[in-house]
Amino acid sequence: MVTAFSLSKGLTTLSGLLLLSFGSLAASQIEDQAEQFFRSGHTNNWAVLVCTSRFWFNYRHVANTLSVYRSVKRLGIPDSHIVLMLADDMACNPRNPKPATVFSHKNMELNVYGDDVEVDYRSYEVTVENFLRVLTGRIPPSTPRSKRLLSDDRSNILIYMTGLFPSSKHLLKLLPLFIDVFSVHFAYLIIPDLFSLRHGGNGFLKFQDSEEITNIELADAFEQMWQKRRYNELLFIIDTCQGASMYERFYSPNIMALASSQVGEDSLSHQPDPAIGVHLMDRYTFYVLEFLEEINPASQTNMNDLFQVCPRSLCVSTPGHRTDLFQRDPKNVLITDFFGSVRKVEITTETISLQPDLEIMESRDKKDWMDEELMEPLKYAEQLPVAQIIHQKPKLKDWHPPGGFILGLWALIIMVFFKTYGIKHMKFIF
Repeated sequence: MVTAFSLSKGLTTLSGLLLLSFGSLAASQIEDQAEQFFRSGHTNNWAVLVCTSRFWFNYRHVANTLSVYRSVKRLGIPDSHIVLMLADDMACNPRNPKPATVFSHKNMELNVYGDDVEVDYRSYEVTVENFLRVLTGRIPPSTPRSKRLLSDDRSNILIYMTGLFPSSKHLLKLLPLFIDVFSVHFAYLIIPDLFSLRHGGNGFLKFQDSEEITNIELADAFEQMWQKRRYNELLFIIDTCQGASMYERFYSPNIMALASSQVGEDSLSHQPDPAIGVHLMDRYTFYVLEFLEEINPASQTNMNDLFQVCPRSLCVSTPGHRTDLFQRDPKNVLITDFFGSVRKVEITTETISLQPDLEIMESRDKKDWMDEELMEPLKYAEQLPVAQIIHQKPKLKDWHPPGGFILGLWALIIMVFFKTYGIKHMKFIF
């Protein structure tokens, strides 16, 4: 009897211990899942959009950048997370027949400039130095937040670049046409390929037609960003001639790169407009934006689809991409991971109780109390010594002749002269 009682008691105790261990195991698994959820993936999105070329005939580069700006804003990235750099203001250019507008389509239906564009770097602020400082975060303390890339190790960053570098062979073809303005206008519309100026070289991109950034400098800047934990994943897109040469030297992890042309190829323009006499966009960016117009924040379209948007039959050049540095399979990477700002959310019906760390809380309270003890009472600084101002002697003013005094004095001298000598003696003086 006693043996049976003790056996049942032992079984009850054992079952209780098993239930307790299973409960604690389940709770720890839930906490691990929650911790893993917040540690995986990205939590914020940033975009750095750069147009590096000036002058009216590079209208399309500004339209390219503003069109990408419009698309990422539509998909959820706010202006506070976009750094927009435009080397020229086409909207206010005197040649613009429709001031305060920039159009990306020849029917003039879509004004990509709009009334809510926030340009962070404009005109001569768009330099290689400022661009690299934005990426690496090495900027002066006085720089406003709107000009900073405040990313972290949970940030997915989109970097889009387009610019211009005129090659000598294109300029030689164009030189006779610049003799006559009407010839330029006519030749631009009849022979548009002559005006498709090369805007990139093998391993460099022109800034402001005065300096250039090399693929080595860009690769080193991305490495600094990785070492300083300034990004989680990075998508680099460049629309320029020989664009693939710009990502050949990349060596930092979690970088995916796309270019509009291979080494030795030109990236051509698209949609000539007779009203303003220039092309409105580049071919590669035009078809990329046409693809992005079909994307919404809930879209499941992946990066493999983006690789196919502009085949050689449409772009004339051969777009390229590089994914060997990227850890994830491109087919598992959503377009909105870079072009949108979709927060990762998981809904659960279970209650998760997280136990606070009492030691950390006690040390924090103690530190706050010590800071309060050491803090000196605030005092108002006497900025204006009123007593001294009231009792000081008034400062003597410098004497100046009254207005018209000098003129009157000269008039008196002339009158005395004429009264004394008269006109007949003038010839002896002069």
